[in-house]
Amino acid sequence: MTLCPSCHHQEILGALFCSQCGHILGHERDNSASDSSYWLYLIDHDHEIPLEEVQSFTIGRIDSGQSIIPDVDLSAYKAFEQGVSRMHATIKLGSELTITDLGSSNGTFINGVSIEAYIPHPFVPEDILTLGKMTFQIILGD
Repeated sequence: MTLCPSCHHQEILGALFCSQCGHILGHERDNSASDSSYWLYLIDHDHEIPLEEVQSFTIGRIDSGQSIIPDVDLSAYKAFEQGVSRMHATIKLGSELTITDLGSSNGTFINGVSIEAYIPHPFVPEDILTLGKMTFQIILGD
């Protein structure tokens, strides 16, 4: 078992993210490496989830009996009620930021504009991303 340093929730060995708070397990924020650290900022919840040293991740919510789980689980933020699918989208970080809807039920939006599923769409950190009704931004760490 792995203990989350942020909320002390126990996760299975090898888990990348805490299923309770979204903290990246085994990584602490390194403020000296600001060029490579990103944060997922949940606007409605005023909460940040660190994404340091991650190049690509899936985002969604966990449901009982689900065999494939997202890298970032938004269940703790009422994701089901806000229309977030189990495997809603993939986000890639790097020189170009992209988001790809994975055929979600309630859609993915960049600044209020719906994007087509299964096609990577570029965005910038200032853009408002929406999964169903859940809004967030990817912000560059300071």
